[in-house]
Amino acid sequence: MNEGWACLTGESLVLTERGLLRYDTLHELLAQGEGVTVGSGYGARDSITDRHVRRNAPTIRLRTHRGLVLEGAEEHKLNTGPDQWFALKDIKVGQSIPLSVGDNLWPEQLVPIASPVSIVAPTVVDVAQAAGVGVHTVYRSMSGKTTFAADRIASAIQSTGYQFGNKGKPLYGQRLPLVTPTHVTASFAEFLGYLIGDGNIHVSKNAIGYTTGDRELADRYAQLVLELFAIEAVPTWDDRTLNGKGGRWRVVFYSANVLDLLQSLGIDLRAKARQKRIPPVILRSPKAVVSAFLRAYFDCDGCASTKEGVILSTFSEDIAQTLQVLLLNYGILTRRYGPNVRIKSMSARVFADEINFGLARKRENLDQYLSRHQWFLKEDPTDEVVSIEHGVADVYDITVENSHRYVANGMVHHNSLWHSRIMRQLGERGVITDSEIIEFAQLHSGVLSPSRTSLNPYYIGFKMFEDIERRWDNPTTEEQQRFGRKPGMGHQKLFEVRELDNDVSFLRNYLTEDLVKDLDLYLFKKDGDEWVISEKNWEKVRDGIVASLTNFGYPYLVVDNGDYRGNRELYIKHMFEGQELDLNYAEKTLQHVYTLWGRRSNTIAITDYKVALHGSSFVVSA
Repeated sequence: MNEGWACLTGESLVLTERGLLRYDTLHELLAQGEGVTVGSGYGARDSITDRHVRRNAPTIRLRTHRGLVLEGAEEHKLNTGPDQWFALKDIKVGQSIPLSVGDNLWPEQLVPIASPVSIVAPTVVDVAQAAGVGVHTVYRSMSGKTTFAADRIASAIQSTGYQFGNKGKPLYGQRLPLVTPTHVTASFAEFLGYLIGDGNIHVSKNAIGYTTGDRELADRYAQLVLELFAIEAVPTWDDRTLNGKGGRWRVVFYSANVLDLLQSLGIDLRAKARQKRIPPVILRSPKAVVSAFLRAYFDCDGCASTKEGVILSTFSEDIAQTLQVLLLNYGILTRRYGPNVRIKSMSARVFADEINFGLARKRENLDQYLSRHQWFLKEDPTDEVVSIEHGVADVYDITVENSHRYVANGMVHHNSLWHSRIMRQLGERGVITDSEIIEFAQLHSGVLSPSRTSLNPYYIGFKMFEDIERRWDNPTTEEQQRFGRKPGMGHQKLFEVRELDNDVSFLRNYLTEDLVKDLDLYLFKKDGDEWVISEKNWEKVRDGIVASLTNFGYPYLVVDNGDYRGNRELYIKHMFEGQELDLNYAEKTLQHVYTLWGRRSNTIAITDYKVALHGSSFVVSA
């Protein structure tokens, strides 16, 4: 339970109904009052109700066998199995981490494209208009010739901010209006896929190029440029060899306006191969749009092996990380091998169905790989921690209602419940300080942390309160008719339970069959040298937990007489309340009791022991 704002760093990708959002971007939306729903794992969807930022927090950075990376606060809780949550500081190398695979949570609306604010460089025409003269007069003055309006032209150059061209010559150019789509459509996403894959940009020349060895892709890129921007770009063959592999097809067009558009969408125009990123607008797009981008990108940097499946090569760590998380939403498992991201087995089949290649020869290779494998072993949707690093960073947290968990970087995380609201409000009112909030969070997180080896009653109680609130907030039709239960009564019911129930009645009345199954509760006992599960019937499990509350689950023994039979014997009586005695344990215990009793005697007697263990008694003679 991540009780206490101990969460993840800003670059973490959170799965939401608005797409994959960086954690810091998600917080910006929440700060603006936007409502956001997150994927909470296992197909669930829940709304965010609160947020918090913690500055300069000690962090743990995990890297997994598949290549995923996660960084968060030391106290942040990560799902490590069914209802198991470990703080990052407690996770060791080799720890298994289940992945959230196939959530299929995608935005429904296309991302709108706002008209980019173009800072158009002033031209000679602008200078001429400002000076009230003709363009030819301005040109003569700039060339050093005497003109009647030299002073006005000089003033106009200064006021317009005009600058000479690369070679000191006057610039006459003027931009034409840009034809552009109003939304990030599948075609525009495909164009971006080619551009991120094998595109190249020369900012100083306003040139946007694309290079490929396949005429099919060159023609498609040129077609997209014409459809999207009404600019004709003609593929040309460059017969210069590249690493001895022969020539390439090149498609180049020139448009400062398109560069402005790309920059307004968050694309770094000067990024080299290692700095490239998947554009944020793609991560916030519907599934069909994302698939179009990935199809084009895999056509450029991916390949299909008839033996190894799908392989994508990239030197960008950011692209590799984002791609792995993005593909998990489809239900596609990947693994990193150096610069390669590989997709095999059933995941390759999902890739073929959901994305595939656009290039015919690569699509055929993938078909051959799949046809050679009529069936695949089921893939293990887990990962394993291979390295751990320590650091310091700002961390971000959210409160998610109902499930109180969410998916980020392909893993399931837990968050805070009421306490974040209470503590935040106290902090906003100046009642408590940030350090006091953090101190409370750390202590509370430890109290609610599930144990690997025993039952944490605080954790069970917390889950029961969550269940009560959920059931009374959202009663079924039958519950409304039979019990007159109205929706939205969860908060009221919690206070009623707190007032009227003790621990025993609380468990008997509200530890339901569904909760026992969800929490995977069972009774166990020792059979020889091994511990084995003895009972999974939910009612018996519930009663067993209730019984454990009596004297902490130990048999109830009392000293009935300290001078039994007038012979200084210690008479111990077993008051049976459902807890039977372990005879071997009892005999060893009595040996220690005899030592403590301290009387001279060589006799330890167990008397009146019945088969059912009712009313059994022990006599220590001295």
